[in-house]
Amino acid sequence: MLSWVDGLLARPPDDESLFIAANLIALVAFRTGDVGLARRISQEEIGYALRRQADGPVYLMYALQPQINLLRIDGYGSDPDGALDGLGSLARLASGLGMELPELSISMEQVARLDAAGLPVRRVARTTHIVDTCKILYRHRLWERLAEAGTALLARYPDVRGTGPHHAAEALWLGAAAQQPPPDANALDGAPVQAVRLAFLQLMHHTAHLADLGRREEAVRQAASLLARADILDGSFTSPMTPLRWRASLADSLLRAGRMDLAEPVLSEVHHGSGGDSPLHRGIAERLGVPAQEEPRAGREETLALAGQVLDRLT
Repeated sequence: MLSWVDGLLARPPDDESLFIAANLIALVAFRTGDVGLARRISQEEIGYALRRQADGPVYLMYALQPQINLLRIDGYGSDPDGALDGLGSLARLASGLGMELPELSISMEQVARLDAAGLPVRRVARTTHIVDTCKILYRHRLWERLAEAGTALLARYPDVRGTGPHHAAEALWLGAAAQQPPPDANALDGAPVQAVRLAFLQLMHHTAHLADLGRREEAVRQAASLLARADILDGSFTSPMTPLRWRASLADSLLRAGRMDLAEPVLSEVHHGSGGDSPLHRGIAERLGVPAQEEPRAGREETLALAGQVLDRLT
């Protein structure tokens, strides 16, 4: 990430690169454990953006991401309700209404100017409301609230089933799998691609649920059927890790159904390509009984020192 920031700062100065770089440094600081520095960078970003509002509505958009980052930081704390309340405020912005957050206020008139400028602030607010609400509740293992949130988010954003983020629909399977109707496998042969992938995702969770219920033969048949859908799994995904994670999940269901013979070749295939996702790579290695290839990592103090140097350049 710091190398990415170096590249951004090597370009002729422009504010878009400045904010991207600041967000990356804040993320590095947070992941390294310096939450205070991550907060300060985010707050200074917002302050700078608000001082530049007269230069165009894009600066309100620049201010929104660090405010979202502050909510995410709060979502990692022991009491996530403040972050969840803040994410609820983003729902107002997604609907075209004004919102009030601790570091940032946006009026209805400003939302109208953002819309007129073609800036995707409402879409960003909607996506963040859905994705981060589900992630926070999942991270804190608040299963009943996760299922409730999934239901409420799908009702609030009905188009999410076919074209939007899948987190809300997935939340229902993570929080209340026993209450979900069996997915329709025929949906895998429909359109558009987002709806097909959502159907695949739901069938994948249903397979895991069958294995957990001890319905082994059904779980094995469904896992094998889904793994055979190369037309879906080999498609173009935003992250190349997504189809690997899906294959790994199905292999895990085969393991829980007692079919290591079927799971092992899938796990081996995923293992070769999983280096870009350390938790996935370690989990696959553990199941295969082989050592994980740990990448060398910089120490905390070294990383923070490098982040400080880059931050000085950014400032």
